[in-house]
Amino acid sequence: MMQPKTKNIKAGTILFHENDHSRELYIIQSGRLKVFRMICGKSVALAVLEKGAVLGEMALIDGKPRSASVKAIEDSSVIVIDADTLYKKIAGVPSWFMSIIRMTSMKIRKANSRLQRLYGSNLGANIILCLNYLFMHEGESVEGNTRCRLDLDHARMKLICLLGSTYQRVSKMLEFLQEKKMVDISDGALVQLDPTEMARYCAFLRLLVRKSFESVGVLSDAAERLVGALYETTGSREGAGEKSTELSGDTVWSVVAGAGLQDQCFEIIKELKETGLLAFRKDKEAEESENKLAAYTFTANHLLLERYYLLFRFQDMVPML
Repeated sequence: MMQPKTKNIKAGTILFHENDHSRELYIIQSGRLKVFRMICGKSVALAVLEKGAVLGEMALIDGKPRSASVKAIEDSSVIVIDADTLYKKIAGVPSWFMSIIRMTSMKIRKANSRLQRLYGSNLGANIILCLNYLFMHEGESVEGNTRCRLDLDHARMKLICLLGSTYQRVSKMLEFLQEKKMVDISDGALVQLDPTEMARYCAFLRLLVRKSFESVGVLSDAAERLVGALYETTGSREGAGEKSTELSGDTVWSVVAGAGLQDQCFEIIKELKETGLLAFRKDKEAEESENKLAAYTFTANHLLLERYYLLFRFQDMVPML
């Protein structure tokens, strides 16, 4: 049977690069290695690993590209375990156990991808937040008060003066908002297309600036869909002083059915309970019914529900400069 081999690495040598397709796992025997990622053109250190640490395991398990780069800080030695060696060693391990390992790997990759999208975006966010303030306080109502209009040159210069930014950066953010269909730019005017959507987007940006998404966990795709549907049903409670609301089993079942998640409802609700998004209790005995949730009463955490919803809704709209 093939045995693991040892590899010596000189200080300054890259062991592997982010997005490489190599499939080896490494166990550090001596020295120190730095794990880093390139984010917004900058090298960002994620960890410094020493003797006994394991790295590269995700690519070995799921076969996907490396999620980060690794560089030797000093002369180091590692044990190398390739895919063939690993799978021979774990022959006989139950398939369900490997499924759990692959699912864990997927969640870690999803969380890493989110952090990369959210990193270092305050300047663009501040320009957009300030623009929304101008819309609210200086905007001219158009089309039956459903939209706001600003003079383009006036708004651009005011943003430059208020934030100490440059003409190029402000213009880039205005183009970004037009591309995302938040504003329309034409005939020397800047028009806010949907004030409600813009308000939600700005709520997302404020949480982003405060780094409030760092504690938001990773959910399955189905759970994300249900979070969105629940938020759209319960609505925002901003300013209402309500931290939670009670929902009947009929209401939640209606939301579940509307999202096409009937067959997975208990699994998804359990996932939301584990994150604190949803609590439930059984109030009566279940009767024969298409509604599997009729016997339950639910409590939705508004603040957490909104935080998850905003992240899922706008995580691909982080303004980068």
